[in-house]
Amino acid sequence: MHSDIDELAVREFVAGDLVVFTGHLYSPDFVYVEQFDDKPEYGVIIGPGSVYSNVMYKVYWFNHGRIIDTVAGHMQLAYIAEKDAP
Repeated sequence: MHSDIDELAVREFVAGDLVVFTGHLYSPDFVYVEQFDDKPEYGVIIGPGSVYSNVMYKVYWFNHGRIIDTVAGHMQLAYIAEKDAP
């Protein structure tokens, strides 16, 4: 079951995770070029990013070929691994 609390939980990623950009939480100090694109933005987590008031990760974004510190709440895993897969 999905709840609003799930949306507020801090998302944790590890290096190598494939992620998709999902949109912006309000961050007055950051403007992302990706917010103007209509196509999905995929990236891979490189490692931890800068620490401000939000949890951030260094992400290599494939569509733009850039590494950007991105707020964890602006992305989600691009896949779901099944724990009991044969």
